[in-house]
Amino acid sequence: MTVKRTLSVDELMAWANHSPNAVRLVAARDALPGGLAASMVPVLVEWGSSSRVEGDPGYIARTLNTGGNPIAGTTVLCSALIPAHGVESVEFIVVPHDRFGRRTLVAHAMLRFIFERGHEIQLLSGAGVGTGGDATVPDLILSWEAWRPPGVPYDALKGLDPHAFDLTMRAYAGAQRFLEDAILGREWYSYPLRLPGGRKGANELLRVGLLLGDSVGRRSLDRLLDEAEARWLAHAPQGNTDVTPRQARWEALRQTLNAASVPAEPLPGNHGIGYQTLQRSCITMTLHMLDVAVERLRAAGHVAAVPHPRLRLAPVELTPWMEELAHADTLGLFLRAPFALWWLVRHQEVLPRSATKQLDEAGLLEHQGGEPVVHHYKLSIRTPYGEMHDHLIR
Repeated sequence: MTVKRTLSVDELMAWANHSPNAVRLVAARDALPGGLAASMVPVLVEWGSSSRVEGDPGYIARTLNTGGNPIAGTTVLCSALIPAHGVESVEFIVVPHDRFGRRTLVAHAMLRFIFERGHEIQLLSGAGVGTGGDATVPDLILSWEAWRPPGVPYDALKGLDPHAFDLTMRAYAGAQRFLEDAILGREWYSYPLRLPGGRKGANELLRVGLLLGDSVGRRSLDRLLDEAEARWLAHAPQGNTDVTPRQARWEALRQTLNAASVPAEPLPGNHGIGYQTLQRSCITMTLHMLDVAVERLRAAGHVAAVPHPRLRLAPVELTPWMEELAHADTLGLFLRAPFALWWLVRHQEVLPRSATKQLDEAGLLEHQGGEPVVHHYKLSIRTPYGEMHDHLIR
Protein backbone atom coordinates (compact mmCIF):
# COMPACT_ATOMS: atom_id res chain seq x y z
CA MET A 1 0.00 0.00 0.00
CA THR A 2 1.38 3.44 -0.97
CA VAL A 3 1.79 5.89 1.91
CA LYS A 4 0.19 9.25 1.14
CA ARG A 5 2.41 12.34 1.11
CA THR A 6 0.81 15.76 1.50
CA LEU A 7 2.59 18.55 -0.36
CA SER A 8 3.65 21.37 1.95
CA VAL A 9 2.54 24.99 1.66
CA ASP A 10 6.08 25.96 0.65
CA GLU A 11 6.13 23.32 -2.12
CA LEU A 12 2.79 24.54 -3.44
CA MET A 13 3.92 28.17 -3.26
CA ALA A 14 7.03 27.38 -5.31
CA TRP A 15 4.83 25.57 -7.83
CA ALA A 16 2.22 28.31 -8.08
CA ASN A 17 4.64 31.24 -8.01
CA HIS A 18 5.26 31.50 -11.77
CA SER A 19 7.84 28.72 -11.85
CA PRO A 20 8.53 27.27 -15.32
CA ASN A 21 9.89 24.04 -13.85
CA ALA A 22 8.15 20.71 -14.42
CA VAL A 23 6.74 18.92 -11.36
CA ARG A 24 7.00 15.13 -11.05
CA LEU A 25 4.31 13.50 -8.90
CA VAL A 26 3.49 9.98 -7.78
CA ALA A 27 -0.20 9.63 -8.68
CA ALA A 28 -1.12 7.17 -5.92
CA ARG A 29 0.88 8.99 -3.21
CA ASP A 30 1.02 12.78 -3.58
CA ALA A 31 -1.89 14.82 -2.25
CA LEU A 32 -2.76 18.46 -1.80
CA PRO A 33 -3.67 19.84 1.64
CA GLY A 34 -7.22 18.60 2.06
CA GLY A 35 -6.45 15.16 0.65
CA LEU A 36 -7.22 15.37 -3.08
CA ALA A 37 -4.76 13.90 -5.59
CA ALA A 38 -2.08 16.38 -6.66
CA SER A 39 -1.83 14.69 -10.07
CA MET A 40 -5.49 15.59 -10.76
CA VAL A 41 -5.05 19.32 -10.14
CA PRO A 42 -7.19 21.38 -12.54
CA VAL A 43 -5.86 23.55 -15.34
CA LEU A 44 -4.66 26.89 -13.95
CA VAL A 45 -4.02 29.86 -16.21
CA GLU A 46 -2.03 33.03 -15.53
CA TRP A 47 -4.56 35.46 -16.97
CA GLY A 48 -2.50 38.51 -16.05
CA SER A 49 0.55 37.45 -18.02
CA SER A 50 1.08 38.82 -21.51
CA SER A 51 3.28 36.48 -23.50
CA ARG A 52 3.38 36.13 -27.25
CA VAL A 53 4.28 33.38 -29.66
CA GLU A 54 5.50 34.83 -32.96
CA GLY A 55 3.27 37.85 -32.45
CA ASP A 56 0.25 35.86 -31.22
CA PRO A 57 -1.09 36.12 -27.65
CA GLY A 58 -1.05 32.98 -25.54
CA TYR A 59 -2.34 31.50 -22.28
CA ILE A 60 0.24 30.42 -19.71
CA ALA A 61 -0.99 27.21 -18.07
CA ARG A 62 0.84 25.78 -15.06
CA THR A 63 -0.61 22.27 -14.84
CA LEU A 64 -0.37 20.60 -18.25
CA ASN A 65 0.06 16.81 -17.96
CA THR A 66 2.75 16.11 -20.53
CA GLY A 67 4.37 12.92 -19.38
CA GLY A 68 5.35 10.53 -16.68
CA ASN A 69 5.06 6.78 -16.73
CA PRO A 70 1.57 5.34 -16.12
CA ILE A 71 3.07 1.90 -15.44
CA ALA A 72 5.32 3.32 -12.71
CA GLY A 73 2.52 5.59 -11.52
CA THR A 74 4.25 8.91 -12.15
CA THR A 75 2.81 12.09 -13.62
CA VAL A 76 4.70 15.14 -14.93
CA LEU A 77 2.96 18.52 -14.91
CA CYS A 78 4.54 21.30 -16.94
CA SER A 79 4.12 25.01 -17.44
CA ALA A 80 3.16 25.74 -21.03
CA LEU A 81 2.32 28.57 -23.36
CA ILE A 82 -0.90 27.78 -25.24
CA PRO A 83 -1.42 29.95 -28.37
CA ALA A 84 -4.71 31.82 -28.18
CA HIS A 85 -5.20 31.76 -31.97
CA GLY A 86 -3.37 28.59 -32.91
CA VAL A 87 -6.17 26.01 -32.89
CA GLU A 88 -6.72 24.45 -36.30
CA SER A 89 -9.53 22.03 -35.39
CA VAL A 90 -11.40 20.52 -32.44
CA GLU A 91 -12.67 16.98 -31.86
CA PHE A 92 -15.31 15.66 -29.46
CA ILE A 93 -13.95 12.37 -28.11
CA VAL A 94 -15.95 9.53 -26.60
CA VAL A 95 -13.98 6.91 -24.64
CA PRO A 96 -16.17 3.83 -23.97
CA HIS A 97 -15.64 1.98 -20.71
CA ASP A 98 -17.29 -1.22 -21.93
CA ARG A 99 -17.50 -3.43 -25.05
CA PHE A 100 -20.40 -1.61 -26.73
CA GLY A 101 -18.20 0.95 -28.50
CA ARG A 102 -19.57 4.35 -29.39
CA ARG A 103 -23.14 3.25 -28.61
CA THR A 104 -22.25 2.65 -24.98
CA LEU A 105 -24.12 3.96 -21.95
CA VAL A 106 -20.89 4.22 -19.93
CA ALA A 107 -18.18 6.42 -21.40
CA HIS A 108 -15.94 9.41 -20.83
CA ALA A 109 -16.17 12.53 -23.01
CA MET A 110 -13.55 15.22 -23.62
CA LEU A 111 -12.35 17.76 -26.19
CA ARG A 112 -9.17 17.58 -28.26
CA PHE A 113 -7.72 20.83 -29.64
CA ILE A 114 -5.30 20.37 -32.55
CA PHE A 115 -2.88 23.23 -33.18
CA GLU A 116 -1.59 24.49 -36.50
CA ARG A 117 1.92 23.42 -37.38
CA GLY A 118 4.29 26.16 -36.28
CA HIS A 119 1.81 27.33 -33.61
CA GLU A 120 1.96 24.38 -31.21
CA ILE A 121 1.91 24.59 -27.42
CA GLN A 122 5.34 25.50 -26.06
CA LEU A 123 6.66 23.90 -22.87
CA LEU A 124 8.20 26.67 -20.79
CA SER A 125 10.48 24.28 -18.95
CA GLY A 126 11.84 22.98 -22.26
CA ALA A 127 11.19 19.58 -20.69
CA GLY A 128 13.34 16.86 -22.16
CA VAL A 129 14.93 19.00 -24.87
CA GLY A 130 18.43 18.22 -23.66
CA THR A 131 17.78 14.50 -23.99
CA GLY A 132 16.01 14.65 -27.36
CA GLY A 133 12.52 15.42 -26.09
CA ASP A 134 10.14 17.86 -27.76
CA ALA A 135 9.72 21.44 -26.57
CA THR A 136 6.28 21.64 -28.20
CA VAL A 137 2.96 19.79 -27.94
CA PRO A 138 0.72 19.53 -31.03
CA ASP A 139 -2.62 18.90 -29.33
CA LEU A 140 -4.42 19.51 -26.04
CA ILE A 141 -7.05 17.43 -24.23
CA LEU A 142 -9.46 19.16 -21.82
CA SER A 143 -11.14 16.57 -19.61
CA TRP A 144 -13.69 17.10 -16.80
CA GLU A 145 -13.24 14.51 -14.06
CA ALA A 146 -14.21 13.58 -10.50
CA TRP A 147 -11.39 14.86 -8.29
CA ARG A 148 -10.66 12.41 -5.49
CA PRO A 149 -7.86 11.39 -3.10
CA PRO A 150 -4.89 9.34 -4.38
CA GLY A 151 -5.73 5.68 -4.90
CA VAL A 152 -9.51 6.17 -4.62
CA PRO A 153 -11.36 4.74 -7.65
CA TYR A 154 -14.21 6.54 -9.35
CA ASP A 155 -17.68 5.33 -8.36
CA ALA A 156 -20.62 6.56 -10.47
CA LEU A 157 -23.17 5.71 -7.78
CA LYS A 158 -21.21 7.52 -5.08
CA GLY A 159 -20.84 10.44 -7.49
CA LEU A 160 -24.60 11.06 -7.37
CA ASP A 161 -23.84 12.87 -4.10
CA PRO A 162 -22.42 16.27 -5.18
CA HIS A 163 -20.33 16.36 -2.00
CA ALA A 164 -18.51 13.08 -2.67
CA PHE A 165 -16.02 14.37 -5.26
CA ASP A 166 -14.79 17.78 -6.34
CA LEU A 167 -14.90 18.80 -10.00
CA THR A 168 -11.66 19.23 -11.92
CA MET A 169 -10.86 19.96 -15.54
CA ARG A 170 -7.48 18.39 -16.30
CA ALA A 171 -5.30 19.40 -19.25
CA TYR A 172 -3.23 16.77 -21.08
CA ALA A 173 -0.91 16.56 -24.02
CA GLY A 174 -3.01 14.44 -26.39
CA ALA A 175 -0.49 11.61 -26.73
CA GLN A 176 -0.16 11.32 -22.95
CA ARG A 177 -3.92 10.97 -22.48
CA PHE A 178 -4.20 8.44 -25.30
CA LEU A 179 -1.38 6.41 -23.73
CA GLU A 180 -3.15 6.33 -20.37
CA ASP A 181 -6.45 5.25 -21.97
CA ALA A 182 -4.73 2.65 -24.18
CA ILE A 183 -3.05 1.03 -21.17
CA LEU A 184 -6.53 0.54 -19.70
CA GLY A 185 -7.68 -1.03 -22.98
CA ARG A 186 -9.85 1.95 -23.92
CA GLU A 187 -10.45 3.23 -27.44
CA TRP A 188 -11.23 6.68 -28.79
CA TYR A 189 -14.15 7.61 -31.04
CA SER A 190 -13.28 11.06 -32.31
CA TYR A 191 -15.86 13.37 -33.93
CA PRO A 192 -14.44 16.47 -35.72
CA LEU A 193 -16.48 19.54 -34.79
CA ARG A 194 -17.87 22.14 -37.18
CA LEU A 195 -18.06 25.34 -35.15
CA PRO A 196 -19.53 28.72 -36.14
CA GLY A 197 -16.78 31.00 -37.35
CA GLY A 198 -14.46 28.15 -38.36
CA ARG A 199 -11.06 28.56 -36.74
CA LYS A 200 -12.25 31.61 -34.84
CA GLY A 201 -14.88 29.35 -33.28
CA ALA A 202 -12.28 26.74 -32.38
CA ASN A 203 -10.14 29.32 -30.59
CA GLU A 204 -13.17 30.76 -28.80
CA LEU A 205 -14.04 27.27 -27.53
CA LEU A 206 -10.48 26.92 -26.20
CA ARG A 207 -10.80 30.22 -24.36
CA VAL A 208 -14.18 29.31 -22.84
CA GLY A 209 -12.87 25.90 -21.79
CA LEU A 210 -9.76 27.29 -20.09
CA LEU A 211 -11.81 30.01 -18.42
CA LEU A 212 -14.45 27.67 -17.02
CA GLY A 213 -11.97 24.98 -15.95
CA ASP A 214 -9.69 27.51 -14.27
CA SER A 215 -12.57 29.23 -12.47
CA VAL A 216 -14.08 26.03 -11.07
CA GLY A 217 -10.61 24.73 -10.17
CA ARG A 218 -9.61 27.82 -8.21
CA ARG A 219 -12.85 27.68 -6.23
CA SER A 220 -12.12 24.07 -5.29
CA LEU A 221 -8.55 24.92 -4.32
CA ASP A 222 -9.72 27.87 -2.22
CA ARG A 223 -12.07 25.61 -0.26
CA LEU A 224 -9.39 22.94 0.17
CA LEU A 225 -6.86 25.45 1.49
CA ASP A 226 -9.36 27.02 3.88
CA GLU A 227 -10.23 23.63 5.35
CA ALA A 228 -6.59 22.51 5.53
CA GLU A 229 -5.51 25.73 7.26
CA ALA A 230 -8.34 25.42 9.79
CA ARG A 231 -7.24 21.87 10.65
CA TRP A 232 -3.61 22.98 10.93
CA LEU A 233 -4.52 25.86 13.28
CA ALA A 234 -6.66 23.55 15.41
CA HIS A 235 -3.63 21.32 16.03
CA ALA A 236 -0.93 24.00 16.20
CA PRO A 237 0.91 23.97 19.58
CA GLN A 238 -0.13 26.77 21.93
CA GLY A 239 2.43 29.57 22.11
CA ASN A 240 4.26 28.42 18.98
CA THR A 241 6.02 31.50 17.58
CA ASP A 242 6.01 29.90 14.09
CA VAL A 243 2.21 30.10 13.77
CA THR A 244 1.95 33.68 12.47
CA PRO A 245 4.59 33.34 9.71
CA ARG A 246 3.03 30.07 8.59
CA GLN A 247 -0.42 31.66 8.55
CA ALA A 248 1.02 34.35 6.30
CA ARG A 249 2.28 31.64 3.90
CA TRP A 250 -1.20 30.05 3.82
CA GLU A 251 -2.70 33.46 3.05
CA ALA A 252 -0.14 34.16 0.33
CA LEU A 253 -0.93 30.83 -1.33
CA ARG A 254 -4.67 31.51 -1.21
CA GLN A 255 -4.14 34.90 -2.79
CA THR A 256 -2.01 33.38 -5.56
CA LEU A 257 -4.74 30.85 -6.37
CA ASN A 258 -7.63 33.25 -5.77
CA ALA A 259 -10.60 32.79 -8.10
CA ALA A 260 -10.86 36.59 -8.36
CA SER A 261 -7.89 36.51 -10.73
CA VAL A 262 -10.06 34.85 -13.40
CA PRO A 263 -11.48 37.33 -15.95
CA ALA A 264 -15.11 38.22 -15.39
CA GLU A 265 -17.07 36.65 -18.24
CA PRO A 266 -20.77 35.99 -18.84
CA LEU A 267 -20.71 32.24 -18.24
CA PRO A 268 -24.34 31.43 -17.39
CA GLY A 269 -25.58 28.57 -15.24
CA ASN A 270 -24.83 27.12 -11.84
CA HIS A 271 -21.12 26.27 -11.82
CA GLY A 272 -20.95 24.19 -8.65
CA ILE A 273 -17.59 22.79 -7.65
CA GLY A 274 -18.87 19.34 -6.77
CA TYR A 275 -18.81 16.57 -9.37
CA GLN A 276 -22.23 14.98 -9.92
CA THR A 277 -22.62 11.90 -12.12
CA LEU A 278 -25.73 13.14 -13.95
CA GLN A 279 -25.56 16.93 -13.74
CA ARG A 280 -21.90 17.98 -13.50
CA SER A 281 -20.01 15.20 -15.25
CA CYS A 282 -17.63 14.90 -18.19
CA ILE A 283 -20.57 14.82 -20.63
CA THR A 284 -22.63 17.64 -19.19
CA MET A 285 -19.71 20.00 -18.53
CA THR A 286 -18.27 19.45 -22.03
CA LEU A 287 -21.66 20.18 -23.57
CA HIS A 288 -21.93 23.27 -21.38
CA MET A 289 -18.57 24.54 -22.68
CA LEU A 290 -19.73 24.01 -26.25
CA ASP A 291 -23.07 25.69 -25.63
CA VAL A 292 -21.47 28.80 -24.09
CA ALA A 293 -18.90 29.10 -26.89
CA VAL A 294 -21.47 28.60 -29.68
CA GLU A 295 -23.86 31.17 -28.23
CA ARG A 296 -21.03 33.70 -27.87
CA LEU A 297 -20.08 33.09 -31.50
CA ARG A 298 -23.66 33.48 -32.66
CA ALA A 299 -23.95 36.73 -30.68
CA ALA A 300 -20.82 37.93 -32.50
CA GLY A 301 -22.55 37.34 -35.85
CA HIS A 302 -21.28 33.88 -36.77
CA VAL A 303 -24.68 32.49 -37.71
CA ALA A 304 -25.17 29.36 -39.82
CA ALA A 305 -27.21 29.59 -43.03
CA VAL A 306 -29.64 27.04 -41.58
CA PRO A 307 -30.71 27.72 -37.97
CA HIS A 308 -29.97 24.89 -35.54
CA PRO A 309 -31.37 24.19 -32.06
CA ARG A 310 -29.37 24.91 -28.93
CA LEU A 311 -27.80 22.05 -27.05
CA ARG A 312 -29.97 20.56 -24.32
CA LEU A 313 -28.20 20.72 -20.99
CA ALA A 314 -28.87 18.78 -17.79
CA PRO A 315 -31.27 20.43 -15.30
CA VAL A 316 -29.54 22.58 -12.70
CA GLU A 317 -31.64 21.46 -9.72
CA LEU A 318 -30.79 18.22 -7.95
CA THR A 319 -33.71 15.89 -7.19
CA PRO A 320 -33.78 14.25 -3.73
CA TRP A 321 -33.45 10.66 -4.97
CA MET A 322 -30.03 11.35 -6.47
CA GLU A 323 -28.19 12.01 -3.24
CA GLU A 324 -30.27 9.38 -1.43
CA LEU A 325 -29.29 6.77 -4.03
CA ALA A 326 -25.59 7.47 -3.44
CA HIS A 327 -25.93 6.25 0.18
CA ALA A 328 -28.71 3.67 -0.16
CA ASP A 329 -28.54 -0.01 0.80
CA THR A 330 -29.80 -2.76 -1.51
CA LEU A 331 -33.44 -2.14 -0.63
CA GLY A 332 -32.97 1.60 -1.06
CA LEU A 333 -31.46 1.07 -4.50
CA PHE A 334 -34.42 -1.10 -5.51
CA LEU A 335 -36.98 1.46 -4.27
CA ARG A 336 -35.32 4.41 -6.01
CA ALA A 337 -34.51 2.69 -9.31
CA PRO A 338 -37.85 3.70 -10.94
CA PHE A 339 -37.12 7.40 -10.22
CA ALA A 340 -33.67 7.05 -11.82
CA LEU A 341 -35.05 5.33 -14.94
CA TRP A 342 -37.84 7.90 -15.28
CA TRP A 343 -35.29 10.75 -14.99
CA LEU A 344 -32.91 9.21 -17.53
CA VAL A 345 -35.71 8.69 -20.06
CA ARG A 346 -36.59 12.39 -19.77
CA HIS A 347 -32.98 13.61 -19.72
CA GLN A 348 -31.04 11.50 -22.19
CA GLU A 349 -28.78 14.49 -22.87
CA VAL A 350 -26.56 13.25 -20.01
CA LEU A 351 -25.75 9.99 -21.87
CA PRO A 352 -22.67 9.73 -24.15
CA ARG A 353 -24.47 8.28 -27.18
CA SER A 354 -27.12 11.01 -26.95
CA ALA A 355 -24.43 13.70 -26.72
CA THR A 356 -23.12 12.97 -30.20
CA LYS A 357 -26.69 12.88 -31.54
CA GLN A 358 -27.29 16.28 -29.94
CA LEU A 359 -24.15 17.71 -31.47
CA ASP A 360 -25.26 16.46 -34.86
CA GLU A 361 -28.75 17.95 -34.52
CA ALA A 362 -27.16 21.25 -33.50
CA GLY A 363 -25.11 21.25 -36.71
CA LEU A 364 -21.80 20.94 -34.84
CA LEU A 365 -20.42 17.74 -36.40
CA GLU A 366 -18.52 17.39 -39.67
CA HIS A 367 -20.27 15.21 -42.27
CA GLN A 368 -19.13 12.99 -45.09
CA GLY A 369 -21.54 11.07 -47.32
CA GLY A 370 -24.47 12.28 -45.26
CA GLU A 371 -23.13 10.82 -42.00
CA PRO A 372 -21.13 12.37 -39.14
CA VAL A 373 -17.38 11.81 -39.51
CA VAL A 374 -15.95 9.62 -36.75
CA HIS A 375 -12.39 8.33 -36.37
CA HIS A 376 -11.89 5.11 -34.41
CA TYR A 377 -8.54 4.99 -32.64
CA LYS A 378 -7.29 1.81 -31.01
CA LEU A 379 -3.75 0.90 -29.98
CA SER A 380 -3.71 -2.32 -32.03
CA ILE A 381 -5.09 -0.63 -35.18
CA ARG A 382 -4.12 3.03 -35.39
CA THR A 383 -3.71 6.00 -33.08
CA PRO A 384 -4.10 9.75 -33.69
CA TYR A 385 -0.30 9.80 -33.88
CA GLY A 386 0.32 6.98 -36.35
CA GLU A 387 0.57 3.20 -36.13
CA MET A 388 2.48 1.56 -33.31
CA HIS A 389 4.64 -0.62 -35.58
CA ASP A 390 6.01 2.58 -37.15
CA HIS A 391 7.11 3.89 -33.75
CA LEU A 392 8.56 0.85 -32.02
CA ILE A 393 11.79 -1.03 -32.64
CA ARG A 394 11.49 -4.68 -31.58
